Amino acid sequence: MEAADPEAHKCMECGITDCECTSFCPTEDDDRFCKCGHKRSAHAANDDETMVSAIPCYWTNQSVEEKSHFFEWIDCDDDTVQEIQQLVDASVKRTWTRDRGKGMKVPSGYTVAAVKRSENYKLWRKYVLKRSLIKQNLERDTDLPFEAYTVKTALAGTPSFMSGEPLDESCNEWLMWHGTSLEGAERICEIDFKQRLAGTATGTLYGRGTYFAESCTKADEYAQVAQDGEHAGLFAMLLCRVVGGRVRYTDEPEPDADALTADCLHGSFDAVLGDREKCRNTFREFVLFASDQAYPEYIVFYKRRFE
Repeated sequence: MEAADPEAHKCMECGITDCECTSFCPTEDDDRFCKCGHKRSAHAANDDETMVSAIPCYWTNQSVEEKSHFFEWIDCDDDTVQEIQQLVDASVKRTWTRDRGKGMKVPSGYTVAAVKRSENYKLWRKYVLKRSLIKQNLERDTDLPFEAYTVKTALAGTPSFMSGEPLDESCNEWLMWHGTSLEGAERICEIDFKQRLAGTATGTLYGRGTYFAESCTKADEYAQVAQDGEHAGLFAMLLCRVVGGRVRYTDEPEPDADALTADCLHGSFDAVLGDREKCRNTFREFVLFASDQAYPEYIVFYKRRFE
């Protein structure tokens, strides 16, 4: 599932907010870093129509050719819905945090009503390239040890529809939840996670990145009910492929957000794992600082259960 051209980094623009770098140019001292000051894996692929990446074998559209930019919504069948229900059940944690709101009860569980898959080749291609770059960096940079992390969604096992395209544990590729509104979820699937807006809904405890949850209960804190249309009355959250790479772990109650961000943007780390489960008995949170480290693949429509 890797990018066809491993040297595609030669024509990549920097993905860091406000950086004006349009092409990766390595420094003389360390070819892992660009002259703009940001590392190679922080640079995203330009919209290069000649770069072709393999499509997940379970996608409906398998006829991609060069210069293709297909984007389709696929209604998932009952078997897929049931397997995603298992991912939901495996990641429930009945714990309240202030992000849910004062006086708001924590659901005992969630019932998946429908799922639709986003088949967006442009975003998928960028995700595959970023995953490849992170894997290359992990292989080259052996100064720091690599630690693999298991997340709650993995407790349900690999969904059968993903058996041909399993997650890559060698680079900490996970399935993660992201709560938002239906409109927000559809916009993210079409355009991607915009880092300029990162942190506006979830806060900035670990820096101004995009926040993901291994627990659907945590993501549900930010989910909103659809007001109209065929999914009116249902909540929505995204189920995303996420590549964490080398993880900057912290269990500090009051972390230094600037230092964590710098470790990812200018250092050897690719993501932050904030372990509030350890220090506050709530949830682990995962933070990315580059939009193409996540592929928003499914919108999950569900009801809250209270028992």
